[in-house]
Amino acid sequence: MSENELFKIPEEALKKIKTQAEFEAYMQELYKQGVEDLLKAEINEHLGYPKHDPSFYTIMEMEGESILI
Repeated sequence: MSENELFKIPEEALKKIKTQAEFEAYMQELYKQGVEDLLKAEINEHLGYPKHDPSFYTIMEMEGESILI
């Protein structure tokens, strides 16, 4: 996939955008989603596993009670 194809706005989105305000709202939402995805990737890299991934939780016995860590 070329760089031009990677950053191309989907045709269906362009058909829905009729005004400058709609375009700006679209770009703002696109930016927001991009930042959120980057932050999720960063926290996953920092933790070493995806957030809330149950396969990385362990059960620890303490005083006869099981707790999730």
